[in-house]
Amino acid sequence: MLRVSVITPAFNEAANINEAIRTISASISRCVSAYEIIVVDDGSRDNTSLIVKNLSKHNKHIKLIHYDKNRGFGYAFRSGLKVAKYDYVTLYPSDNEMSGKSLAELIMHSPEADLIITYYANARLRTTFRRIVSNCYSFMINMLFGLHIRYHNGPFICKTALLKSIPLLSDGIAFLTKSKVRLIKAGYSYKEIPFLFRQRKFGKSTALTYKNIKQISITLAVLVRDIYFRRTVYQRS
Repeated sequence: MLRVSVITPAFNEAANINEAIRTISASISRCVSAYEIIVVDDGSRDNTSLIVKNLSKHNKHIKLIHYDKNRGFGYAFRSGLKVAKYDYVTLYPSDNEMSGKSLAELIMHSPEADLIITYYANARLRTTFRRIVSNCYSFMINMLFGLHIRYHNGPFICKTALLKSIPLLSDGIAFLTKSKVRLIKAGYSYKEIPFLFRQRKFGKSTALTYKNIKQISITLAVLVRDIYFRRTVYQRS
């Protein structure tokens, strides 16, 4: 059986984090031998941390990392990765936009390749604008790095030690792209599987902020420099 660390970065998700944690627990408890849910409260100004603390009193699998200041999605994930103790690590969105069934399927597919990547099976539930932006972004990344990935910013799963072996210095959401590109260009195998998107019940996404767009641009520049000019690919050992 698999042992999995689930990292859940959260920023002002008090209205969604309870259901997100419940979804994780209910979905994977039957398909793993051990798991932990690492919630990283990235400087929330609401009651996100308090809710997680209260849940952890009744669920020994929950761990909380709290920051007083918002550091970014990538920084939060890296913080969770540092303390992740199980064989595999994956990401689950704190807004609960991923179905529990898809999370379980992602974990069950993990032994089939070094990296399991997800793409939307029901992308039309997203707004037209978000779909256009997502498709353009994927096209640009694929053209830059000679890839054929359908979606770059979705949840993934891989061995914890493998992910810890590559530099993930992006603080924003671009760390998702950076980690996948580095691993694939280093020669690690990957497999794409569909996942079911569901619209968040409360709040709105902060993915398309000026800060995130700026960080994505910087991350892509670093990737291009490392792969094409410095030839820093971190080859598979």
